[in-house]
Amino acid sequence: MRQDRNTGGGGGRQPVCTLPADAHELLASVADLLGPNAEFRAFHEPNAYQEDGSGFGCGCEVLITHSGEIWNLHRGDSTWSMARESKGKQQPGGSATFSSWIDLDPTPTTSHLVAEIRRALGAAT
Repeated sequence: MRQDRNTGGGGGRQPVCTLPADAHELLASVADLLGPNAEFRAFHEPNAYQEDGSGFGCGCEVLITHSGEIWNLHRGDSTWSMARESKGKQQPGGSATFSSWIDLDPTPTTSHLVAEIRRALGAAT
């Protein structure tokens, strides 16, 4: 997420970065950083998510296209995970369940999670 602030003294506007407040904002930020090969998919109304401490995030996901394959990035059981979308079992409501996945660092910063994703994708192909 990016905001601009006036620095005063005629210096114009400079970007100010704010850290994601919860799992939902982190997923959205990661999708932005990954660029056009990433699609953020929300499964709740805007501003409807409240962090509850369960470790399962908000239910939203990021679909990442890499080397012709779609990967699903999501939060579950207090960790960030990626799975091949083609291996998922579709559930009512549009979500999927997976029997195999790659676990990523459980408490990353946005840029660290993006680096972990790129490393995992490189290793999986």
